[in-house]
Amino acid sequence: MSGEACILQVSPSTLGRDVRKMVAEQLPPKRGAMCALHHLDSLLLLHQTLQEQGILSQTATLSCTYIPTDLHTAWRYVVNMQVTGEEFALEGITQIAGAFNT
Repeated sequence: MSGEACILQVSPSTLGRDVRKMVAEQLPPKRGAMCALHHLDSLLLLHQTLQEQGILSQTATLSCTYIPTDLHTAWRYVVNMQVTGEEFALEGITQIAGAFNT
């Protein structure tokens, strides 16, 4: 455990996607891993505001856990297939090599 932290001031109307981007800008990336944000025991949803997810407190704590990058999702993104959370699909990928036939 690294104990790294960042403090953000955001409105309850902020999308989870925007919070995720802010965290990614402040915490160092990890090879082969992507960041998953949680509030209590719930995964932060990218397409909903904090308020819609029940995060109403002036001082809420989110936890960041590094999880293995989903290579299948990354591949789908590279070949222009629809993926959820597409702006984070390649997080943790350091190299892609080989031939792609779509």
